[in-house]
Amino acid sequence: MNELQEAVFDVVASILSIENLHKHFDKEGPWGDTLKIKHATIRYGLLNYVAKFSLANETYFVTKKSKQHLIKNDFLKDGILKRGDKGKHSGFTYEHPVPSNIIANMLYENRHDQKTMRNILLKTNYVTVLTYEENDMLRINGFTKNMPKGWTLAHGHIFERYIQSNLEIPEERIKVAGAIAR
Repeated sequence: MNELQEAVFDVVASILSIENLHKHFDKEGPWGDTLKIKHATIRYGLLNYVAKFSLANETYFVTKKSKQHLIKNDFLKDGILKRGDKGKHSGFTYEHPVPSNIIANMLYENRHDQKTMRNILLKTNYVTVLTYEENDMLRINGFTKNMPKGWTLAHGHIFERYIQSNLEIPEERIKVAGAIAR
């Protein structure tokens, strides 16, 4: 965990340690029963920080296809990808193998145990560069914001959505630099 990730962890832990947070946000409501923190304003901020924890890593995974795309379109400068280059104009995105909403729910369930929260963030500390075509495979298979049924952090594969969507399980990492882009 680098220095920025330590700071982001402190922010996440602080949000989740707010006294009586659960009394206001974990009841059944119009948001459905899968969300632990249901109020959109607070949930939005928490999900951003959870995602930024992994995005603050100095390296991201790349698939063979996404790396070829980065090379072909000259996004790698001296082997380093500028985080801000992603987007519709670039044809690639940054994807979390375990969606931030799933991670946030696990953190919420363990909000009284900072060691467990830290371990959850470290075990899910992966970001993968995917082409839009690869990312669409997750959407088509219903895994935009979900993990496969029955998946758990303790007994599941971090890249289980990729496996179920017939995507490559990335093994190579590339260096990234610049401001965090979400």
